[in-house]
Amino acid sequence: MEYIDGRTLEDFVHKFGEIDLLNAVKLTQKLLLTIKKVHAKGVVHRDIKPINLLVSCDVNAPIETAEIYVIDFGLSYIENREDDVDLTSFEKKEKYEQTCFGATIGNFFFRVPQLNSASIKQMTAKEKNVLLDVRRSPTIDASSICAILFWLITNIEPGPKIRDEYNLAPHQNQKAESQIMNKIEEAANQSGITKNLLPKLKMQLTNYLMSTFDKGFENAEHQWTVDQLEYRLESIRHLLQPKTTSLDQQLSDATKSLLSFESVTTVPNLSPIELKFHKISLAYESAKAKFIAQHSSCSWYDGHCCWSEHQQDMTERKNHDVLSYQYKKKNWMLIIVCSVHFDDNGDIFTLAVGSDFNGIYVELPLGRHTPQELNNLNIEVEFERELINLLQIISKPKH
Repeated sequence: MEYIDGRTLEDFVHKFGEIDLLNAVKLTQKLLLTIKKVHAKGVVHRDIKPINLLVSCDVNAPIETAEIYVIDFGLSYIENREDDVDLTSFEKKEKYEQTCFGATIGNFFFRVPQLNSASIKQMTAKEKNVLLDVRRSPTIDASSICAILFWLITNIEPGPKIRDEYNLAPHQNQKAESQIMNKIEEAANQSGITKNLLPKLKMQLTNYLMSTFDKGFENAEHQWTVDQLEYRLESIRHLLQPKTTSLDQQLSDATKSLLSFESVTTVPNLSPIELKFHKISLAYESAKAKFIAQHSSCSWYDGHCCWSEHQQDMTERKNHDVLSYQYKKKNWMLIIVCSVHFDDNGDIFTLAVGSDFNGIYVELPLGRHTPQELNNLNIEVEFERELINLLQIISKPKH
């Protein structure tokens, strides 16, 4: 590989001096973009810390000109390498000593919750599959990126050493919280907005940052995805670089931008379990389109099937859409839920269609499918039949 003319992030920060809040966010955004490129290759790094990040940047140049390189892939999960898939080998063979489910892997800079130790002895097949996917999840790197942002702001490592007797999260520690508030104060004063708006900006920044860390230092199932964190970082930067135009003009500009959006046709790099859910979403989209083609008085608000659940939930997905019916100036609208559930054995996907009606969730099954059946999945007939059945059930008057 090419020679990287840079220094570790740790050395860079020491050389650069104290980093303000805006530059901390900019550096973190740079890191996130690098990690997205790594994930696009089917690799989850799992060991992000300041000494594993090289920064190439002139200290006299703006910090956004910096390039961040990720090194040391010794703990990485590589998608096309299957040497750690055999669950029977875990907790037994010496070669798995550092990466088995029964050990905590990662680094002491920040203990990523997804990689904490867990015993598989009493686990069901489904629980083993879920744990395996969690320990290979891209959310691991998103959690570490949050830890890097915290460190850039506070100059405090969020690892075990910061935890006190109450086991508070790193940002809840009194010293760290004080550092965060100081950076917010400095950033607000440098924003250039009028004095009467400063308290509101400080409150917004506090809410944005603290809720970012709330999620970044939470339990494994509540972590940021990389894409979610990307939007959050951009939101924080948006506050730190306030616009001078009125809210009406900002709304107008945003509306025009949204109108120019085109449907996303490219499929991002997906983990094996996410790829299975993606195939099911395509089957639902096809079934939705066929239903409208067969029943012209009906229409969908969206018509696509984007799962609303976070990617780290490995067992279930749901999509909410609005079905409308119009006939002779009369119409109704109903929220329809397309769902899929990964069963207890970890080898069957159960599909269903449902709706919330009068405070009760009513659901009808569409079928059960193995992972092998997902490659040629067609549920158009079942979807039409069960959706009509659903409408008949909820429209029947109660006795």
